[in-house]
Amino acid sequence: MTSGIVRLGLSDALSEFLDVASMVPFFDKYPNIHIESLIGNSLREMQSLETDIALGYDAPEGDDLVLICRHSVKCGLFASQKYIDAYGMPKNITDLVENHRLCDMINHKAYAEGWGGILDKAKHLVYRSNSIYSFRRAVECGVGIGMCPFYYGDKKLVRIKNTGIKYDVAIYMVAHKDTKDMPRIRVTCLLYTSDAADDRI
Repeated sequence: MTSGIVRLGLSDALSEFLDVASMVPFFDKYPNIHIESLIGNSLREMQSLETDIALGYDAPEGDDLVLICRHSVKCGLFASQKYIDAYGMPKNITDLVENHRLCDMINHKAYAEGWGGILDKAKHLVYRSNSIYSFRRAVECGVGIGMCPFYYGDKKLVRIKNTGIKYDVAIYMVAHKDTKDMPRIRVTCLLYTSDAADDRI
């Protein structure tokens, strides 16, 4: 029976894209596998075998690391209903940057092409954080408009459609060449490669 601990390394920012709900049927099938989600410098820890699987924004480099899969996570702009009720829906990009409050997860502009340009033009970039939990809380509470994955935003927030702004954020899953075929690691990799890869991981 496949069993053991699998250490999944990722940054705080990438935890935004990790859909924990998809683990429910996985644990039904593999009740003796235990996943530890470890926040840190995942690729560096992967090379020292401190983690078994890593999720990162960048393709792996080095002979010891193996690319398992690449996901494209669809993202867009969202606000809370409280914000929309108070300030209205942006009419277009000009209205967005001139008249609306924006919230930002600090590293989003590095991986969502074009988002940095929107932020540079925005007159009211009111809140920025390097914590995904703090960023999401700000958007959910009505502080401003922020970029979120569709799978998350469509459940909890209101999608801002009038601007036409959409992004595909690339996420890479990496394993170590010496351990990737161990049963507990192999089946955990399959959890993410067989999931709805273009929406969430």
